[in-house]
Amino acid sequence: MNIFQKHIALISLTLLVSCNDFNEIPLKSNMDIQIDGLLREKDWEDSKIVTVTPSTTLFYIEDEVNLFIGIRNTDSINRYIDLYINNDSIGTINLHASMQLGERVLGDHWNDTIPTWNWGNNKNWISNNVEIVNHNENMSFKESIASYEGFEFKISKQKIKSKKNRIRIEIKDFLGEAQDIVYPLDSERNTTENWNPILLKVK
Repeated sequence: MNIFQKHIALISLTLLVSCNDFNEIPLKSNMDIQIDGLLREKDWEDSKIVTVTPSTTLFYIEDEVNLFIGIRNTDSINRYIDLYINNDSIGTINLHASMQLGERVLGDHWNDTIPTWNWGNNKNWISNNVEIVNHNENMSFKESIASYEGFEFKISKQKIKSKKNRIRIEIKDFLGEAQDIVYPLDSERNTTENWNPILLKVK
């Protein structure tokens, strides 16, 4: 095997390992991120950063008790989030952040409305929500809401209960006009094996 062949073999092995391994999340003690959707640089500077699209960036970081996920979108479209977490301890849960917060436990057959939502039941996690600040009907949707850069989630590890987890994120347009942004890009809702595998430090 020549040097070129060895190099190709090494790349192939690296890709195979990276697809199967769980990605470690940076640990920083006593995180104090302001959960307001403004994604301040000082809050997320030590996080794992993932570029999803030219306008969409994800941030992952954890401390001893919480997982933090930041989602910034700069394409001037007002969006909301459906965040899915899957592991052997909790099955699959759906955390929703828009003008309201809500959570569902998902079974084998589910969609956007089944099972039904129970708004405000966000136990052991928080996120910012989109706030209407002007009810003038002559204003556009964008003009009627408070400014925000994206969404910030703070999720207790007591809720997640597992070191090995798989994450899927759907970033959707409030007006239903723009295409959804999904991470991982090639993932499917009902195939958790192709969701993003992350490894947390859980006691």
